[in-house]
Amino acid sequence: MRVSNNIDDDNKIVIDSYYHNNNNNNKIDSCEFPTAIKPMLATLIDQPFDNKDWVFEVKWDRVRAIVFLHKTKGILKIVSRNGKTITHRYPEFTESVNQLINCKESIILDGEIVLLNNKGQPDFQSHQRRMNLDSIKDIENLSNKMPATFYLFDVLHLDSRNLQPLSFIQRRKKLSDIFAISDNSRIRISDFFEEHGIDIFQRIKSLNLEGLIAKNKYSNYLQGTRSTDWLKIKNILTQDCVVIGYTRGEGNREEYFGSLLLAIHNECHTGSGFDFAQLTGDIHKKSQWNWMLLREKGRFSSIIIRILLAEQ
Repeated sequence: MRVSNNIDDDNKIVIDSYYHNNNNNNKIDSCEFPTAIKPMLATLIDQPFDNKDWVFEVKWDRVRAIVFLHKTKGILKIVSRNGKTITHRYPEFTESVNQLINCKESIILDGEIVLLNNKGQPDFQSHQRRMNLDSIKDIENLSNKMPATFYLFDVLHLDSRNLQPLSFIQRRKKLSDIFAISDNSRIRISDFFEEHGIDIFQRIKSLNLEGLIAKNKYSNYLQGTRSTDWLKIKNILTQDCVVIGYTRGEGNREEYFGSLLLAIHNECHTGSGFDFAQLTGDIHKKSQWNWMLLREKGRFSSIIIRILLAEQ
């Protein structure tokens, strides 16, 4: 599914006129190159909507990432939403960023890293195998076998200029301007569509994608804020949980864990979704914490003292 950005000269004039008359704080000021960015977040709502002042994007919902590029200082860094540097885990992006991004000196970009299957849909289980790798050999092997795609959707800094006070639609116009046209499939601009959110959401549901992100055309970029200028509507529902333990595996998983024990308000458990390669790798090693046994319905479960957060 591909939808054009739909930013033409007439639309730009209308948008610029709107901001000239309605927002006196969108001046682009010179600034030092930031060393950290806290991503702007979307607020969850129940239903899609139509509105001519909003645009709609696919909700990829995989690894949110910020790209820092400064040619003079020799900086090329990809940072996750929680501030961890993950550049080394995605070597397929390093060369592409320099080739495709046309800036004089420096730029900061916001986007989402996704692994796509042969149908063009996000494959989260495959991505799990890459998300926590640190072994150079394993990273090189999987980046060739299962290369990721980086969908860019915002530009926050360009050549000593802070773009965050600009409207979303102005920032997207700049993103399109600095992105070189290429057949490169590793880095792409995440397409958006205007006004008709209900129809787009139905198309997303038919493709079994994660959901929809709605963004106010005239919104500024507000770091670290879960704003109502950005909204998310989920097709695939999730639940924040606490991982409190696991059941013992059976058969060829006997030496590993079977399912996870989760806590919300009441204890529950879920199939982990991990394949055998993941069970025998870092996930199992990192779960060797202090634990105690709990017998439930004839089966032993291990209750972990250390707490992990998960989204189910």
